[in-house]
Amino acid sequence: MKLDIENLESHIAAETLIARSWGGHDDDERETACLMSALVPGARSDSACAAAGWPPWLAQLGIWLFDQDGDIDVARRFATAVRAAEDRGADWDRIFRDLRSQSILPIALEAVGEGDEPWRVQCREAIQWSLDHDGEAAEAAEAAEAAWAAEAAWAAWAAEAAGAAEAAG
Repeated sequence: MKLDIENLESHIAAETLIARSWGGHDDDERETACLMSALVPGARSDSACAAAGWPPWLAQLGIWLFDQDGDIDVARRFATAVRAAEDRGADWDRIFRDLRSQSILPIALEAVGEGDEPWRVQCREAIQWSLDHDGEAAEAAEAAEAAWAAEAAWAAWAAEAAGAAEAAG
């Protein structure tokens, strides 16, 4: 995962780190950056951060944290925490599942409330299923993707073989 803390510090020192913008140039024609475009030089979207190896949720979290008020201390703490986790070989998928199951889903469950309207009941059931089956949906999606890739490869091979047989025949 690309993480350029030195570039972030350079933007902080030059006072060109800004919130709520991917960057560009200020009135003095100095290059500006937000937290993520400073950490991933040249990035102008969360998908560019993902292309540099960032889990999309982590890039979006960095964007959200810094864009709240452009706090330089928040930017530094975020970058330092990500670097430390990366240095330890963080399992970002596991971290996301833990964050989802221990923080996000319980908040969502509470927000749905206790009413008996059908939508509330269905929401509570869906959230509870996700809590009870942590990671299973992701594993099933990966298995389905692998099966689809194998099917596509087989179909391509079969088409190629059929074309070769027709050309030979």
